[in-house]
Amino acid sequence: MVDWFNSVDATYRQDLQSINDRNLGLFDAKLEQRLAEFAGVVRAETDLLRTELKSDISKLARLMNARFEANDTRFGTFEESFVAIDARFDATEANFGTLEAKIDARFALSDERTNARVTSEIGKAKTELIKWMFVFWTGMTVTNIGTMFALAKLLG
Repeated sequence: MVDWFNSVDATYRQDLQSINDRNLGLFDAKLEQRLAEFAGVVRAETDLLRTELKSDISKLARLMNARFEANDTRFGTFEESFVAIDARFDATEANFGTLEAKIDARFALSDERTNARVTSEIGKAKTELIKWMFVFWTGMTVTNIGTMFALAKLLG
């Protein structure tokens, strides 16, 4: 009896194995078919998108070229304005050169006057300093001589 159950079980296993193998083959075939269909759809969509993208890029290129040409025209007028501004700056720079020369002349005159005044004041201060030095020197000398005579009388 056990042998009979084992033989029935082996038969069922072989039948199940063959059914599974057949089903796997059918599944693989369907999967390959569906993948091929999907790849075809993806290619078609990609081709359509590529065509639309090329069309959009060419439209954008035309639009950009038109805008660039308009900007080139505008920049031409800016260049003319910059030439006028450069001329004004050149004139202003020349005026600054003249003004700088005038200021340098005034500073030179002022420097001469200041130097003369400072020299005079230094001379006056020197004279005053020598006068006071003489007064203090004379006073100290008289004091020292008096001290020497007083010591000489005390000691002698």
